[in-house]
Amino acid sequence: MENTLGIIILNYNGYADTVELIDSIKAHVSGTPYEIIVVDNASKENDADLLEEKYGADIAVLRSPRNKGYAAGNNMGIRHAYERGLKYFCILNNDTVVAEDFFAAMMRYLDLHRDVAFVGPALVWPGGAVVQSTGSRIKRLKAMSYNLNAGAVYADLDKSEIPCDMLVGACMMFTRETLEQIGYLPEVYFLCFEETEWCLKAKDLGKKCVCLPEHYIFHKESVSMNKQSGLFGYLVVRNRVVFAKRTLPLPLFLVFLFYNTCRLILQSFVFKRNLKEQLRYQHDGLTGKIDKRFPFIWIGEDGSAVII
Repeated sequence: MENTLGIIILNYNGYADTVELIDSIKAHVSGTPYEIIVVDNASKENDADLLEEKYGADIAVLRSPRNKGYAAGNNMGIRHAYERGLKYFCILNNDTVVAEDFFAAMMRYLDLHRDVAFVGPALVWPGGAVVQSTGSRIKRLKAMSYNLNAGAVYADLDKSEIPCDMLVGACMMFTRETLEQIGYLPEVYFLCFEETEWCLKAKDLGKKCVCLPEHYIFHKESVSMNKQSGLFGYLVVRNRVVFAKRTLPLPLFLVFLFYNTCRLILQSFVFKRNLKEQLRYQHDGLTGKIDKRFPFIWIGEDGSAVII
């Protein structure tokens, strides 16, 4: 198992997308030893049973008793792969489609660059013409990130490796050694900002994030998120405050809070957003509360990200 890759796929009410992804892996990957680990995040339908029936022993299906969000769900799969002694790990969103065997190149790169924590391919929109992301830059004081080369034509893109602050959580590859150094994904967000903090933690420990844009995958983006009206907007505002509170020293956090409040006020005029509502989202981030519209949101403890 030493040189085997664990491909962790999180499924939540996304059977058709998950099948498309698994079939694309099977169609394009042949020389790389891998195991597919699907974590069903308490889907409302019988997705887990259907996946087991379709693929049998070709995949491992893990069942979460409830939907604990992106980090906890992926951590369940990562922990399974770790306990099996696998050396390489790849988080792969079920709304992605593999177009080539990029895994082998990423594994070789990690072997040759021990100072790199995370590596990944370019993310392109379905069809392959337009780039979605080649990694991101983190604006730490603003608690924001922006995608590199977003909107660029993939065919015209410089295919040299791109150092970045973080990789979008749709596809991140790392090694057992990195996991033992930085721990599991932080489970205090439910969705949004967990991979940002994870990559920032790696960077603070002297490790790098790199995108290899000569390889790419298709990403449909936020399939499950779009099914819940208002959830994304809420979590972006709430979790931006959580992220800043966890990663900035107090003086800089107070600067952020002043800036963020001013930004919310300005946006309420420009984009006609409900200011009272936006400030309540910010307050939830400060206090750790959850909006009553989303009682299903599960927030883990800080210690949940530690290797045990």
